Amino acid sequence: MRLKTRVLAAVGSLAMVGSMVAIAAPASAAPTAVGNCSGALQLATFKDATNAPTTLGDQTAIGTTISSKLMKNLATSTNIAGTCAAAVRPGDPQQPAGGLAEGGALTVKSVAGKLVGNLGCASGATAEAADATAAAAWSPSGKITWGFNELNDLGKPWQIQAQVAFLGEDPSAAPDDVDLTGLVLKGPAVGANVVGAIWQDPAAKLAGKARNATVSVTNGSGSISSTTGTLAKFVATDIGGTISGPGIAAPYSTITAVASLQNATMAPVFPGTTQTSTYALNFGSYQTGYVLDFANAIGCQNGTANDAAIASVMSGGGGGTSSSLLGSSVPAGVTFTLGQ
Repeated sequence: MRLKTRVLAAVGSLAMVGSMVAIAAPASAAPTAVGNCSGALQLATFKDATNAPTTLGDQTAIGTTISSKLMKNLATSTNIAGTCAAAVRPGDPQQPAGGLAEGGALTVKSVAGKLVGNLGCASGATAEAADATAAAAWSPSGKITWGFNELNDLGKPWQIQAQVAFLGEDPSAAPDDVDLTGLVLKGPAVGANVVGAIWQDPAAKLAGKARNATVSVTNGSGSISSTTGTLAKFVATDIGGTISGPGIAAPYSTITAVASLQNATMAPVFPGTTQTSTYALNFGSYQTGYVLDFANAIGCQNGTANDAAIASVMSGGGGGTSSSLLGSSVPAGVTFTLGQ
């Protein structure tokens, strides 16, 4: 699903000051990579122009703020933070010797973003024609900040802060691939350009409790039962949830019905060897407890006005989060470059 190509591509890149002063500036050169960040998994939510929580609909809304934060792996209780490496300018008090910050051993603690634009989710000619406020669309821009566990030579935690803007989906790449650009404002790689791509898909939180349980599955059947070991104790909120584990095709199957505390049904049918084993229930995509918000994704494309209300958007790119919720691959992540 495309989260509104017109919105994300409406403006293009940030306005950057260049060639105003040439004193002591290095000669122009081909871009040289001085760092990168990839593999983080983030969840974005929205506020309207009055700073009240809102959803992303199929009508362009003025002054929508996007706030994002790292998502947690429910199985390990750790943030899906990805990795970063970035060079330091020689002479910078944070690490006067220069080179990669901490020798390249930065550990990501947090990633947070705050961007503002005039946003909607209408995608495709029919849906865009039904967007009565489409002319007001404006690409989101703002700041992303990476925080790290390690301390620099000033005794403060390392941090990278960048001003970024969404450029829009790359028509030659995956349908949920979004290009971005920007400038590093603070920290290692300060002054470097930000280039790269992420994927972003509407995401919905599963209602059922995430848990591991002993479940019996049968080859060629959608029936699942839990009568021994760690009991699943199926309940109505498990309907629409996920089951993953031995023999189930990645990333998961969906629980479609609950008959009792011991019995439920999943789809597609189990393709593997009949067995009783430990299965993960309701861990969803990337074990976050969230899955693709398919209903609202359709609402963004069907051409019916006010038929979509996306509460949250999941995004990732590169490293361990290169696969989107749609199954496309976005291997880039974010790269910091010097030169032009």
